Order: sequence, then C-alpha cells, then structure tokens
Amino acid sequence: MALTRFGHDQPIASALLELKQIAKRWEAESPNDRLRQLREESAEYLWGLVIAHGPRLALEIGGGSGVSTIWIASALRMCSGHLVSIEPDGDRRALARRMVSSAGLQSIVRIIASVPDSKALRRMVVKGLAFVFLDCWKQDYLRFAEMLLPFMGPGSLLVADNVLSHRDKLSEFLKLLAGLDGEKRTASGIVPVGDGLSITRVLSTFSRAALRHPNELEV
Repeated sequence: MALTRFGHDQPIASALLELKQIAKRWEAESPNDRLRQLREESAEYLWGLVIAHGPRLALEIGGGSGVSTIWIASALRMCSGHLVSIEPDGDRRALARRMVSSAGLQSIVRIIASVPDSKALRRMVVKGLAFVFLDCWKQDYLRFAEMLLPFMGPGSLLVADNVLSHRDKLSEFLKLLAGLDGEKRTASGIVPVGDGLSITRVLSTFSRAALRHPNELEV
C-alpha cells in the first residue's frame, strides 16, 4: 500500500481533496450553510494525538461532512482502533458516509445520528472507549462533557475544537474543565493550532455527582 503524508493511502488523500472541493461548491451555493470543516492544521494535530494515544475505540460528536472523521479513522486504522461518529444533520451524515467509504475506512467507522444512551455508552467503555472529540454546536459542549466524562476512565482523552475562536461561547465548558483540573480529576491544556484545541486527560474515575449539574446528566 503506497502511503502519502501522514500515512494516508491514495483513497484517503483523494477523499480529503474531494471534500475540499465539495465545501467550496456547497458554500458558493449556500453561503449561510457552510460545511465548517475542521482546519487542516487542527486535523494534522488531531491525527498525531490519536496515533500517540492509540485508543481501541473513539467517539466523535459533530462529524459534519467527514473531514475530521476521515483524519481520526486514518489514525485509528494504524493502531487497530474503531470510531463512532455522530452527525445529526441528514445531508452531512450522508455525505460523510459516502466519503468515508470512498476513503476505504467504512470497516472501522460507524456514523450515527444521535448520542448513544447510557447503556450503549457503558458498552462502548467495555469495548475500549478512551478518546472523545467534540466539534458540534458550542452550546452543547458543556452538556456532552458532563454526560461523557463519568464514562471515561483514567488516561482517556477529551479533545474539543474551537476553544480559542469561540472562547466566549465556551466559557462554561472551560470553567468546568478548570474546576476538574483544580480537583486533580483531570489535566487540561489548550493547543493554539487552528481555532484552538483543548485536550483534557482524565486522571481518576469520578461519578456524575462530582460534576456541577448532576440533575442534567441523563442521556
């Protein structure tokens, strides 16, 4: 298998190039409905992070058209991992499925419309869930962090995009992470690539009651 930069084979490289072209056409036709694809420098950093961490199972919330999905899955293929990607918008979900298949990654990626319930999340943990990537509506970051962190064991990573470009909208999310860092439950940092990636490593197992809004944690 001939590999290009970042270990991508030709189908992956071609799919990513096609997604760039699709984004340009989409945004020209619907300027108020951009695809909002992950910036390339952020995707490259995310790829390296997944390679270094090597999770058996990763979860992506906000897969969009499939750019981040393909980058994450490309890394996971190199460490025998799998990805569950969530994208509620039907058109974007259909495009992501088509492009993941074009990239030859369909065997390790499952694209679904909504967040799994508590039982399904527990099953994902048993299967090795250790990496979560957030790139959805910014007002939902806090809710998803509170929902997912109690399921993530020590050593797991929670990564979120746009924490610099949308710092004001994500103030409560960042405040939650700072509080957990202060309690030594997590260790977080922000990497100034692209629109800003926050990386949070879970240090210890904790319950839903340990978070600030335990009454809002039902899936």
